[in-house]
Amino acid sequence: MKEKAGLIVPVVMILFGAYALFTTLGSSGEQVALFGDQALPRGLAIIIGLLGLGGGAVVMFNALAGKKRVV
Repeated sequence: MKEKAGLIVPVVMILFGAYALFTTLGSSGEQVALFGDQALPRGLAIIIGLLGLGGGAVVMFNALAGKKRVV
């Protein structure tokens, strides 16, 4: 169970990033409403989506690798 608990955060990050990108690319306006009625600029919403997808993927790969880096 402990191994699977580390995969919850990256999965949520990836899902939120995908939601942000699909919502942003599906809207036609300059402003995008990701969080309720709060409108964000389109570029910021795309950056949030890419950070969610990319960051979630990096965290997931690190969690699945299970190797600790020695610096």
